[in-house]
Amino acid sequence: MLISILRKSRRVTKMQNSLTIVAHARAKPGLEDLMISEQTKLVEATQHAAGCLRYELHRSNADPRLVTFVEEWASAEDWQNHMQSQAIQAFRSSAGHCIGDFSLFEMHRIA
Repeated sequence: MLISILRKSRRVTKMQNSLTIVAHARAKPGLEDLMISEQTKLVEATQHAAGCLRYELHRSNADPRLVTFVEEWASAEDWQNHMQSQAIQAFRSSAGHCIGDFSLFEMHRIA
């Protein structure tokens, strides 16, 4: 019983302290393959970064130029460190110009 309570307590603490990022990027026409190729490299480089709990890239079924990142970070500080990382800098240099529209939402899990 005590172990079950402790596990639940850890999950609640994680939910309260973690940061969820949902980011949508739409490639400029004709640049979606390059953008997605470089974003895939970014995912591979980031999945095991300090504080990274989840780092996924999804592509729209309706619009092949639209992708969504779903990220979960142990803390806002971990996410800020990621945003300053070599992997992000490499992506910006190689394919940042491919992005036409971009939106980012910082969230926290409530249920």
